[in-house]
Amino acid sequence: VKKGSLADAGETLGRRKSLARTATGVLLSKILDDPDAQVIQNALVNPHVTEDHAVRVAARRPAPGSVLDAVARSRFGNNAAVRRALVLNPDCPLKLAQRLVSTMTPLDLHDVVHATGVAKEVKAIARRLLDSR
Repeated sequence: VKKGSLADAGETLGRRKSLARTATGVLLSKILDDPDAQVIQNALVNPHVTEDHAVRVAARRPAPGSVLDAVARSRFGNNAAVRRALVLNPDCPLKLAQRLVSTMTPLDLHDVVHATGVAKEVKAIARRLLDSR
């Protein structure tokens, strides 16, 4: 649990999930640091959440795999910057990273191949895709 988050402050899961749907400002920032995928899922439908927020959650380290899955399934999941942040996150579940890497541009694939912390299986897929393009 990240220090300063609502979970760290002892707020109940139900309250955090409820707040996630409508929060703004500092409260929204605290909610986006939550370790629970249900809270993040609710936050990602909040109309105040932007692409930058989604990228920040996708790039967060350490991050539970369930949180990263929630980001990928959200309305931001088709955004190139979000997909890139997910794939480059060492905590990204292998199956998710393997699925997302096939949607990346050659420039992003190059970054994946040369990134540290990315699973070797994901790097191999990125290298094959880069060579075939």
